[in-house]
Amino acid sequence: MNRDNIIAILGILKTAYPRFYANMSKSQAEEAIALWQEMFSDTDIRILTIAVKRLITHLEFPPTIADVKKEIFKITAQKKSDINYWQDAFEMMSNANYMTQEEFEKYPEICKRFFGSLTNLKPYGMIDKDYVINNIQSRFLKFAENYQKEEQENLLLPQEYKKLVDNVVNNLKVKSLEG
Repeated sequence: MNRDNIIAILGILKTAYPRFYANMSKSQAEEAIALWQEMFSDTDIRILTIAVKRLITHLEFPPTIADVKKEIFKITAQKKSDINYWQDAFEMMSNANYMTQEEFEKYPEICKRFFGSLTNLKPYGMIDKDYVINNIQSRFLKFAENYQKEEQENLLLPQEYKKLVDNVVNNLKVKSLEG
């Protein structure tokens, strides 16, 4: 995303909300351009334009960066429902005793993260199906809800921040293994 793209987006907002931007100084405008450019650096200009235009159709005040990020998520996310993920997780448990690592890796990340590993999954294959449905399902659905929220929050971050967070997390893992 280049500076001219951001200026065009902010121009749309200035046209839609003229009073809000009427008394903005040049330095404030430069700060806004820099921040928007940083926060949307990895966003396709077409998606950003669509998100901003959708928001100005119903917001009384100019959208914040958070509003725009959420709208972009709505536009781009192909959210699979938690119950669909549960079906995958149930299938994994049903096949746990015969599953290979290669098969385990083909499942959605949310399911793999719930079980942690193929080794952790194996005992679920021996649990009675009624117990799984009555007890494990509710735990999985709560996990899936939290996982989806976390993923949404992560998607709202610019790519460079995601890399920074990954580096910090990886460094913490190394230190905790060493310590």
